[in-house]
Amino acid sequence: MEHGAIVQYVIHGVQLREAAITDAVRKTAREEMWHFEWLAEAIRDRGGEPALDRADVFLSVSMVDSMREDVATEDRALAHYARTLDLVGDSDAELTRLIQRIVDDERHHRIAFERLAADVQTGGEAAFAAHPLMGPEDLGVAGATIGLEYMAVLQYLLNKYGCGDCERGEQYFEFAIDEMRHLSWAATYLPGLVSAPKPPDVPVDRVHLVRSVAEAHEATTMLEGTAAEFYSARIAETRNAALAEDLSRAASQHAYHRHRLKDLG
Repeated sequence: MEHGAIVQYVIHGVQLREAAITDAVRKTAREEMWHFEWLAEAIRDRGGEPALDRADVFLSVSMVDSMREDVATEDRALAHYARTLDLVGDSDAELTRLIQRIVDDERHHRIAFERLAADVQTGGEAAFAAHPLMGPEDLGVAGATIGLEYMAVLQYLLNKYGCGDCERGEQYFEFAIDEMRHLSWAATYLPGLVSAPKPPDVPVDRVHLVRSVAEAHEATTMLEGTAAEFYSARIAETRNAALAEDLSRAASQHAYHRHRLKDLG
């Protein structure tokens, strides 16, 4: 459920052109990433293993519909966590406190989305219409970048949970935030060029469920090697100057990731 919310809110954020609304939606997506990671750790600590299943993602060209659906998504989350708290009962005080913390976040998310839905409806769809930022010749580049960075977000989130309390854990989470930003940069170029947005496929064949520090390190090495090759090729073939600049910036940040991970040993 949190996995689906991350994707839905990131895409809704990039579809909106008004900065105050866009920033609020993207901030909520980042908080859902925290929930994802906290719950993954809770599952691990209790002998389980998280899956990469993703709740349905609602995407529409209508921003009013999108904001209303975000309210409904939060309603479903609140109902789900209420059932979970009933199920847990008095059996696990630590898990209960964690879920109560998440519930508090979700209540605030719902209030924020309700306000944003009213703002968009009052302003009218035209005020938030997406204008193409590039030509269709670079759709393949932007789409492939979204796929790569979506995979990277999930891998770094799972690395943080999988390495346990290792010193790299917080660094992995910071990198996951970076990858979400890279995904957002690429996704910003798509509105206005496609009839309706579609969520990227879950890269289950490319994301590794790590269970140790060594496995997290191996997965990271593979990921960053793939990113280096990807950006080297894609930047050269990109025709849109602004997109090429964003790809170059993402490539530079991936290079920083590699140096930072090397420093950590």
